[in-house]
Amino acid sequence: SILKMLLISAVRIKLKTATFKQGPKNNFHFQFERLMDQYYLHETSAQFYAQKLQISDTTLHRLCKKHFKNSFTTILNLKKIAQAKNSLFLTNLSVKEISYALGYNDPLYFSRVFKKFTQISPSQFRHQLKNNRLK
Repeated sequence: SILKMLLISAVRIKLKTATFKQGPKNNFHFQFERLMDQYYLHETSAQFYAQKLQISDTTLHRLCKKHFKNSFTTILNLKKIAQAKNSLFLTNLSVKEISYALGYNDPLYFSRVFKKFTQISPSQFRHQLKNNRLK
């Protein structure tokens, strides 16, 4: 039983210290999502994610297209838009504060990106949510 405990401890230590390596192709999906969840607010360059995954930038872009059917930039923007929708729904923060919290330096650019992906502005989105909640 001591040997089993030693092996279990060794496996747990190995899993904690494991780096992101390109294993089977279907593993990319989970590794990339985990990295994106962890760093999307602070890191916006494809080079950062490619380095973490130990692949080239070109390979990262190709795998994003293959697994997610979108470019890296689109995936990043969709992640930020989902967080923005969540913040607009759950908080009373202004659109400007939300845009800065998501890493956008220009609130007007954030509004343009938000409108591009949702077809309505952030303030209209919030207004619609409030109207739907009151019904």
